Amino acid sequence: NEIIKEFKYSVEELNGYVISLIKEYLDFYQTIFRLKEERNITAKTLEFPFSNFRKGQRELAKYTYSTLNKGEILFVEAPTGIGKTMSTLYPAIKTFANEENDKIFYLTAKNSGIESSFSAAKLLLNKGLKAKVIQITAKEKICACVGRNCNPDDCPYAKGYYEKLRKALTDALNSEIPYSKNEVLNIALDHALCPFEFQLDLSLFCDVVICDFNYLFDPLVYLRRYFDNPTKNIVGLIDEAHNLVERGRNMYTTELNYDNFKKAKKALGRYEHKKLKSSINKLQKLFKEYEMDSNDGYNLNEDLDVELVNALSNFQKAATDYMKKVPLETKQEFTDFFFEAIRFIKISDFFNETFRMLTVKDDKHLIITIINLDPSKLLKDSLDLLRGAVLFSATLSPLDYYVRMLGGNDKSPVLKIPSPFERDNLLLMIAPSVATTYKKRNETVGEVANYIKTMIDAKKGNYFVFFPSYKYLNNVLKCFDDVNYDIHVQTSEMSEIEKAQFLDNFKPNPTSTHVAFVVLGGIFSEGIDLLNDRLIGAVIVGVGLPQISFERDLIKDYFNSEEENGFEFAYVKPGMNRVIQAVGRVIRSENDVGAVLLIDNRYLESRYRDLFKSEWDNYKVVLNTTDVQESLKRFYERKNYK
Repeated sequence: NEIIKEFKYSVEELNGYVISLIKEYLDFYQTIFRLKEERNITAKTLEFPFSNFRKGQRELAKYTYSTLNKGEILFVEAPTGIGKTMSTLYPAIKTFANEENDKIFYLTAKNSGIESSFSAAKLLLNKGLKAKVIQITAKEKICACVGRNCNPDDCPYAKGYYEKLRKALTDALNSEIPYSKNEVLNIALDHALCPFEFQLDLSLFCDVVICDFNYLFDPLVYLRRYFDNPTKNIVGLIDEAHNLVERGRNMYTTELNYDNFKKAKKALGRYEHKKLKSSINKLQKLFKEYEMDSNDGYNLNEDLDVELVNALSNFQKAATDYMKKVPLETKQEFTDFFFEAIRFIKISDFFNETFRMLTVKDDKHLIITIINLDPSKLLKDSLDLLRGAVLFSATLSPLDYYVRMLGGNDKSPVLKIPSPFERDNLLLMIAPSVATTYKKRNETVGEVANYIKTMIDAKKGNYFVFFPSYKYLNNVLKCFDDVNYDIHVQTSEMSEIEKAQFLDNFKPNPTSTHVAFVVLGGIFSEGIDLLNDRLIGAVIVGVGLPQISFERDLIKDYFNSEEENGFEFAYVKPGMNRVIQAVGRVIRSENDVGAVLLIDNRYLESRYRDLFKSEWDNYKVVLNTTDVQESLKRFYERKNYK
């Protein structure tokens, strides 16, 4: 069935063709060299974009510059409001002038972080910097052919991709506009190219790449074009680094769902492929054995099941071969399990003493999980792919815990910048007479509601109330039928539009009181800026502990075995970081004045109090609602806050 075609060219024709290719190549890279030269020159002369540095900002910029010049890793806790994004991005760009660093990855956990860093980069461009800045968008958010397979036969934007790429890159690089999602989309569609792949190819010629943590740290998503063979000329700015611990743990945790396997098997229908049938039968046998051997509930295995991983590898090979021959566009259940198997195989490659295998079983379901307990070494391995990095957050507290969990050690350089705002602008009250532990919650719902009402009734304005769970939130909410203010309740899985609409209720100069009932550690606990009187107070119910679970207890047991305090590593320190994040919503600038009430009898225990006493050692203990009223009255009078 071979098709042989013969072509005849003269030496002159071939010579002309080759020379034209070389000329095109040299012209393109002459543009690249010119752009880099302009970047380095303008980076050297670039001035700080504001008339002066805020308190703490110069220090952060100085340490960032030194760290990235030397190729080291620095851990920073710097308060909200000093301008961490600009204080790290500006000095990182200044290092281009020394020609040691050639690319900056600005990595963050949330869309708000991507937007703020992109805005900061645009400001520097407006101040004279000549550099290429790109924002990387997830595939599902930028795909121009949703629902089709990513191949030239199914997607017109994949067809002839590399034939059209050079022209699109040239047009993009000749543009002065930074490459936002919309800009990438417009250029890609103008040239009938896949926007997702185009942004990755364009990023090769960009100086600042702004993207999610995944693109460096996730073992399945990381950008192989940069990090499989690192050249050690890339530096990283890791924003909101406190989020990286849980994100890192989740990146190395995966599961196999028996239900998904059965759906995949059913979706295949009748088929002829000996190796695929054999591999599916083997997996069926192993799933059945797990089902027979596992008790209902959680079943722990500290060792990797090599037989299961081998069976999955055989299935992957056979399925890959089968899918080359048989179109599977309508077999979504099969491809879903196929990718589930690939992830399980990949994560199994990292399995060591920091991992456990876990089977969760009930009457109807069986899930086999590889769970990561300590991501610190894996995160360090990813950081080592960079020449240098600065990991920073407003709440990298307790600092020793986060340095340890993010791959550092007791010799790692750290920088802790104190808040530049007047401490007297925040009234922090602790109500230690109320128990909010899980067993006590029903008993103390009324007391909690009374404390919240007392806080809100003291002054008209905007407030946030943080709860440990949706269930507890709704129980307390029942006590608020008789109030004369508006209560806005967070729901699970809110979209970005719904989140923005929710925050729009909290306007400047409010003529009535608005109260948000939200979940601690959720989308409203961090990354929102309600300046001045858009938020004048917050109540935090509980100490933020993650829900007690079998998985969390595994983390606790692991760190106990490592001679650490397991309960603090699994529960207390992550929980108190949530509290610190929530408190940080109230004072966002030098002009902000506000009050916070912490409700829980554990706040005065040393293990909790020691985690915040350096920042909040001027807290007031309020033993009843009368104490709350009097403390607020004195505070508002002292601050002349009408």
